[in-house]
Amino acid sequence: MRVLFAALIMLLCVPVAAQAHGDASTHYLETSDFYPGFSVQRASPATELKLMGLLEAAKKAGYPIKVSIIGDLSDVNDKPEMLTHPQRYAAYVTRALEISRVKLVGPVVIVSPTGIGVAGPGAEKVDVATGSNGEQHVAAAMTAVRQLAQAGGHPLPANVAPLKVPVLQPAKTSGDGYDLSGLTPFAVFIAIFGSAVLYLQIRTRVANRRVPRGA
Repeated sequence: MRVLFAALIMLLCVPVAAQAHGDASTHYLETSDFYPGFSVQRASPATELKLMGLLEAAKKAGYPIKVSIIGDLSDVNDKPEMLTHPQRYAAYVTRALEISRVKLVGPVVIVSPTGIGVAGPGAEKVDVATGSNGEQHVAAAMTAVRQLAQAGGHPLPANVAPLKVPVLQPAKTSGDGYDLSGLTPFAVFIAIFGSAVLYLQIRTRVANRRVPRGA
């Protein structure tokens, strides 16, 4: 149990620390294919799992695509001007990933309220309306992923199941306790979708510290 909670705490804290110090999308995409964004109008977990399922399908097809959802200025704290320049931001994130020695096989996709930016291997212009809230942003991202995979010679199936997060019961061991190792995937799921709360708390504290006294 202690090991499980320690791992969960690490998963929760590391990405959030990246938000307060450095570019959030770059930090997430170094080890993941999806940065969900943490704006107030973020998409529901069910909708995000659909996109994550599509990204997993693209990876299995040999064409991994990385997607970052930029809902508002909170997702680009260090570079607020990038909110309205998704193409420039896509190029920036791609360069940052390459500097970090992240091997890119497919493109990097940035979805913001003002449009979609695509950079990196296999980059193609994607003309899709992104809408004004998280649900619409993720829907636009899924359309972009399908178009880019098709253009890259790796068309995806018409029907792709959402990413499944197993919820396993702890197995009874021969001793007095339980084997909780099967709960690790569930812990990862909590880390992905629960980190938003912790991030918002840290962001608020950082913002308060930046406000000059007497303001």
